[in-house]
This record gives sequence, C-alpha cells and structure tokens, in this order.
Amino acid sequence: MTKKKTKRNFNYHSKRLIATTPKFVHGMLVGAFIGALFVELLRATFPALALSVARDCSQNAILPCGATSKTEFIGDLKINKPDDLQGVYAWSGLPSNDYNQFLSSAELGSDLRDGRIVVDGQTVATDAWSIGRQQIPGETAFRINGKTYFRGNNQVAYGSGVESIPVWVLFNSQGVVQFAVMPPCGNSVFGTPIKRPRPTPTPTPTPTPTPSPTPTPAPTPTTQVTTASAPITQLPNTGPGAVIIIALLAVIGGYAFHMTHRHLRRRRHTLHHRPAHAHSAR
Repeated sequence: MTKKKTKRNFNYHSKRLIATTPKFVHGMLVGAFIGALFVELLRATFPALALSVARDCSQNAILPCGATSKTEFIGDLKINKPDDLQGVYAWSGLPSNDYNQFLSSAELGSDLRDGRIVVDGQTVATDAWSIGRQQIPGETAFRINGKTYFRGNNQVAYGSGVESIPVWVLFNSQGVVQFAVMPPCGNSVFGTPIKRPRPTPTPTPTPTPTPSPTPTPAPTPTTQVTTASAPITQLPNTGPGAVIIIALLAVIGGYAFHMTHRHLRRRRHTLHHRPAHAHSAR
C-alpha cells in the first residue's frame, strides 16, 4: 500500500527556514571574509587590475562613465565614441601619436580643490581648471572644433565636500605637464605648470691616495638607504568589481555551509535510526 504523502503546512516551512537560515548566514559571513582577503590579494599582486573609480555617468562627462585604467581610456579614444573625443583630447594636449606614450608614462596624481595638481608628493601645476559638456554656475563657454564646451576652476566645478579628484598626468620631455585627465569622467584638466625638479646627481667623491709606507686597510662598504615619498598607486576603491567578488563568495559560502550542515544532519539521522543486525540462527 502506498504511503500517503504528508502535507507540510506553513508553520512547518517557517520553522525549517528559521532553522536553516543561521547556517546560511554564517556561511555568507565566512564567504564575504574570504572574498575581502581575495580582493586585497589581487590588489597587492596586480595593482593595475585593482584600480576602480566612482564612474561619473552624468551629461557633464567628456568620456561618459570615465575609465578605470589607462588601457580602457586609450581604447575608448581609438573607438572615438562620442565622435568628438579625439578632437577634444588633441586640443587638450594628447594627439593620437602620443597614445602609446600616455599608456607607458602617464602617472596618477590628485587635482585638489585649491587648484594644485600633485603627483608623487610634488606640485606640478597650480590654478587648475577643467572642462565639461554642461555648464555649471560660474563656468564660461568656449568652442573646440565648432562645438561648445564649458570651463571653470576647481572652486566652481567641484561639488560640495569634494576636496580632491584623481588625475592621470602625462609629462613632456622637459618634465612639464603636457596633458591631464580625470579618470571618473574623462574631463581634461589644465593649469599653470611647474617644472618637475630633476633629481640632483650625487657627486662622485675624489679618492684619497693612500701613503705607500703605511697602507691603509680598505674601508668596509656601507649600504646607503634613501627614502622617498610613496606615489599614489590606486584610485578610491568605490567601483563595483570588489563588491561583486565579495557578494559572490558570500553567496557561495552560505550555500556551502547550508549543504554541508544538511548532509551531516542526514548522516546523523541515518546512523541513529540504523536497525540492529539480526542474530544469526543457531
């Protein structure tokens, strides 16, 4: 006779959900922790891949939604969509024959609200201003290749609470800013350039002759350690990449914890209800 299947009511399913949820949540927490460690490992091993920015997808952005890497930026320029990108950036100091130079040599710095552009701890330009597609109160209109854009200094263009925006800066052979652009929006940045000081070469000391009657033993060589201010190597971590990785591993961890707990519970149930072996007939 077929055993009648027992219907499970809402109370049963709600209690079951409550019983299993903690295991899933615990797994999510462990998975999120592992995901965070994994993201930090990626950043330490591949810093170029870890760059992420809060993309600006507003109508004011010269390059809609900006770029998270120099490779992405130059790739968008070559596609030239919108079709005025190459013209705007050539006018701003980056013609097409300098794309490879930008990829290999452009450095990451900061454009500060006070108008200074800082790279590697050095101020390389002052009185900074930028351009955009929409007019912000206080900005003035100008034209590039017959199309209207708007320009304004940082005090005018920066929103409330914004004190600094990352910029990629390309220097010419004299150490002067040739081109600067904001990764989040692709808006070109300009200013009064300050020539980068070249490192002063260490003079070679003149060796002192050793008197022949009394030879002097050679001095023990010493290692000279110099410290320099660390350059900025990554943008603010506000992009979606790290969040997606952590969320994905959190879900995987929660599912793994839930299935493992379910398997162990079934195994315990089977062992507990296993019938005793029948005694052998005499």
